[in-house]
Amino acid sequence: MANGNSVDRALEAVSICPRQQYRRPVKDLSYEVASHVQAYLDHQRYEQAYIFLHSLLAAGTSITTPAKPYVGLLAPAAQIALASTLIVYPHVTTRATSDDAIKGSDAALKYLRCVQNTVDRSVESLRAFRTAFTFTGSRRRGPALHSPLDSPASTRGYDIEQLNDVAANAQSLWHCAEDFWHIVGWAFNCSVKHEKRWRRWRLWLDIMLSFIEAEWDDCTNNGDPLQDTLIWQYICSQEPLAGNTRKRIFRAIHATGDPQSLKEFGQVWDKELQAPKKEDTKKHTSLVDFEKGDIGDYASEDEDVDMQDAPRSAIRGRRSRNACKESDTSLPLLEDAFIPDYDAAVQRLGGIDAVELRQRLVSLLSKVARGLPDHFTSVEGLFDTLAVQLRYFPVSVLHLLITTSRLSPADQVALNVTVLTALTAEKYINYTTVAPTQGELERLLLPHRARTQGFADNAKVSLLLEQVFMYMLEPVQLQPTEALRAAVESGIKERNSVKGMKENPNEEEVGRALLVTSSERLRGLLELLELMTGEMPVRESPRKAKTFSFGPALSRPEVPFLLDPRLQELGSHDADRGLDLPDLKEWLQETEKEGEDKVRFDWEKIDTGAVEEGWNSKIVLVSHGAISHFLTEDWEIEDPMLGTNWSNCEVREYVFSEESKLGDAHLVETEESRARRPPYAGVRWARADEWKGVKSGDKDEHVVEEVREVEEQAQ
Repeated sequence: MANGNSVDRALEAVSICPRQQYRRPVKDLSYEVASHVQAYLDHQRYEQAYIFLHSLLAAGTSITTPAKPYVGLLAPAAQIALASTLIVYPHVTTRATSDDAIKGSDAALKYLRCVQNTVDRSVESLRAFRTAFTFTGSRRRGPALHSPLDSPASTRGYDIEQLNDVAANAQSLWHCAEDFWHIVGWAFNCSVKHEKRWRRWRLWLDIMLSFIEAEWDDCTNNGDPLQDTLIWQYICSQEPLAGNTRKRIFRAIHATGDPQSLKEFGQVWDKELQAPKKEDTKKHTSLVDFEKGDIGDYASEDEDVDMQDAPRSAIRGRRSRNACKESDTSLPLLEDAFIPDYDAAVQRLGGIDAVELRQRLVSLLSKVARGLPDHFTSVEGLFDTLAVQLRYFPVSVLHLLITTSRLSPADQVALNVTVLTALTAEKYINYTTVAPTQGELERLLLPHRARTQGFADNAKVSLLLEQVFMYMLEPVQLQPTEALRAAVESGIKERNSVKGMKENPNEEEVGRALLVTSSERLRGLLELLELMTGEMPVRESPRKAKTFSFGPALSRPEVPFLLDPRLQELGSHDADRGLDLPDLKEWLQETEKEGEDKVRFDWEKIDTGAVEEGWNSKIVLVSHGAISHFLTEDWEIEDPMLGTNWSNCEVREYVFSEESKLGDAHLVETEESRARRPPYAGVRWARADEWKGVKSGDKDEHVVEEVREVEEQAQ
């Protein structure tokens, strides 16, 4: 029994401890096991195949440790590549005619996630991933639908890399797509135009980016060759040093289903967007003999089987024609679209999941630029290319992209300044290697406006400056100087002085509203900086801005002012505590003098009836009930078994007693507070001896004895 209890305690201890996941070493499947899986795949039993592979890889994951790792079994590269295809393959996803087909696609996705989360980054596993996820030549592609039994014994070891399923050959994702950026562009087109397809492409992009990001980070940390990585292979699908290559990559990342994007990044598979066909109920009458390789007319079930030996150029030609057919879409180019607000920008970019994936790709490219500047481009060159796109995006889209960025803070500052200088007439400054100083922020960035008179362009400048200011707050690289405040106010005045442009009135209205709110946030950031550095915030400018901005309305005699202390801000700073009435009246008179051309009103029209003397001196204390008795020296307790006379969430109000002095203060509850106390509904006790055998509260006799002893000692 004792041993059983110890086991129970051990199991309980294990259950409450978080499990730490360790990556596991792997080895290849044996030929016999791989052939068994291949038999499933050749007959399109995808669900059974990948459930089986998942069990071989995941077995022992929960108990593996660095001291005793359990080796997993990893599928051959061809089977991993097929899994990635099945995630998005139309005939088992959006064109599937049965639930079993979709289950096969989901099982393949689950297996790839297990691979990504479980397998260590050894040389063998990296080789398998790079072979599986390549677009050219590493995997052998031969004629489909031939039986492994036809292979001579001498090629027995090579058979496991030769699958006979059409989805692993002519209809493989890695065969039909032009390159990785073609897939990226088409996937993001689907995020805007084709929701059903996007549901599958989103899963594919997420898992592939997880592989690519992890591989890059591991190679960077371990000092392995970065030119062996998958992302570098994908960049090298075209000349990596060419500016047109970078432009095409960013066009893919920012594809939004407009005619130009659909023409450049069309469907990966022919008829990919077609709806599923009705289930074929015809009977198969041809003879079937799998041992001889005769499979009757089953091969005709999939309309794409006859394309398995077609040349890639022919397939690409069909894809391009499909892309042209979609070019009559009503969606305008992103640069010309009217995006009224932030939420609309999210939807125009395909939803928040699409935005996050786009940002992950941009962040990954910045890492490549830092890791391989001589082979790809410098970070400066990468941001120059990106800035050319961003500067022409609608102001709401730019706002979305700079506030959801996955770049490092230093890189985001550099990119923001690059876009900023493209919008202004100021000299370009490269901040990809050094951070801007406060002096540069004050002289070269904050005071300036856009080169145009447009509200939208000036709103973009303000939003970019707002983000730069924010990044320089953490860690604190700024000091709240008069020069900084002057630069902020000067820039706000410059940008708000523009007259607007007539070419795009809707975009100008959006820009005008964003310019006002961004200007206020800049002032708020300056005040936050003052608080962070221990300075008292300079309150006049924000208050004057709010008062003067409503000046015409506030100056009208019939518009009243009502002061309500209950709306006081939280905090202990001057900006939070407010002013007593005499100080407020003096401040208002000074403010009126300085802004008499903007707002004039009489102190007599301000209703101060709700402001009582001492309203600005108060403390709110939140505590448990028992300790409150010690703080307030109030020992009235109706039921000693409850330990306190305070109800849950009860509020009481106290003032200092008249006898209180420094070092010897006492609290007295106000009469109004005592009257607000909730009525006590429990048992009342007159004498200590009545506590014996109580029916309420704690029934522990030992506790009752202790309470009685304490009360007797007090007497």
